[in-house]
Amino acid sequence: LRAENGIVVRPESRVVVTAGGNLAFMNAVLAIADVGDEIILPAPYYFNHEMAIVMAGAVPVPVPTTAEYQLDVDAIADAITPRTRAVVTVSPNNPTGAVYPEAALRAVNALCRERGVFHIHDEAYEYFTYGVVPPFSAGAIAGASPHTISLYSLSKAYGMASWRLGYMVIPERIWDAVNKVQDT
Repeated sequence: LRAENGIVVRPESRVVVTAGGNLAFMNAVLAIADVGDEIILPAPYYFNHEMAIVMAGAVPVPVPTTAEYQLDVDAIADAITPRTRAVVTVSPNNPTGAVYPEAALRAVNALCRERGVFHIHDEAYEYFTYGVVPPFSAGAIAGASPHTISLYSLSKAYGMASWRLGYMVIPERIWDAVNKVQDT
């Protein structure tokens, strides 16, 4: 995490190993959202994220991306309500393949910090980039640890699909909630 993503885990964060990246997302949703809370998904989005949000009793809030499938930070800001608990970004994106530039991810992360919501950044496809746009880890932003949840998947990164192994970097403050979900 430090060498490849620029994320320093301790003392402000923890790593939690999960049965796949999807379970990491589900754990995050269950730990931070109550029934009726909202989670913003830039559209098009990964269908399993929507299913996890609905299974938790929360409400997925789709927000359109640009014609090039890039984040529309103003639209995300407009979609945040008092019930919003998180904004989800997936880069490289599933299903579009779009890679969000560092500036856009920094803007979303700053917005989440300012509005008091979590930024869930899914990096399951971090090694699936080609060309000049490198992936960027939102969890590497200075001061992002208290509100950023980073998700990873060995299943994707290392071609271990049937192994269902993932992990997440979470803020220390939600450790107890994630641990309860993971244990159950």
